[in-house]
Amino acid sequence: MHKKLQQALIEWGMSEKEAAIYLAVFVLWSWQASAIGRKAEIKRATAYSILQDFVVRWIAHKTSSGKETIYSVIPPESLLAQKKVFFSELEKHFESLLPDFASLKDPFQRTPKVVYYEWTAWLKQFYETLLHSKTGMRSFLWPSTAEPLLAKRLNDDFMPRRMALEIHAQVLMCDSVGNAQRYGWHEDNIIKTDYTETKVIRHQWFALWNEIDLYDNDKISFVSYSAESQYAVVMTSRFFHDSLVSIFDLLRGTY
Repeated sequence: MHKKLQQALIEWGMSEKEAAIYLAVFVLWSWQASAIGRKAEIKRATAYSILQDFVVRWIAHKTSSGKETIYSVIPPESLLAQKKVFFSELEKHFESLLPDFASLKDPFQRTPKVVYYEWTAWLKQFYETLLHSKTGMRSFLWPSTAEPLLAKRLNDDFMPRRMALEIHAQVLMCDSVGNAQRYGWHEDNIIKTDYTETKVIRHQWFALWNEIDLYDNDKISFVSYSAESQYAVVMTSRFFHDSLVSIFDLLRGTY
């Protein structure tokens, strides 16, 4: 039994001697370093050094009883909680470094990364990614009615969550009968709602056949959500993103 538990502690991150000391203290409940060393069959000086290190790492506590220093260890449940916190922080830190790893392979970010989503279930997953946008959104909106189930998800779930997260969207919309009926126009061609500013481009050459979203400094998505054609193609490329942003801002400022 002790071998099995000692191996588990080693897998947790302890050395073989540290695991032996932890188990010895756990069995004894609390004792002085010399007794703990004898129980673990480890020299007193080594046992003392490990116990002091445990105290620093919040694995052990020490108290004084007369001239003696008494050591006790935290329970296994607390060890597990420590490791969960450690890995949670490690996950966040490692995730923050993923762009740095990617830059080693493609230092100038010239190679686009492409992900394809198809039909309703996958489109719902795609729209979830938009809710992680840290920079707001720029969208070219096309004159098409979304498939009913997807439209309900977007109106009842996605849009309220986007507003709750305060993700701002700037939208350019082409002038069409469908869009006029669904949204209505103002004379100044600007429609403002919570966290959304929509501008209508009234020009015969401005025609869209799918939605285009620009977000997160390097993401471009091409989306079709009609009943006949449902897909999203997401490209990660800072160069393509910035080029389309410049076109978006030019149109927004000109018309």
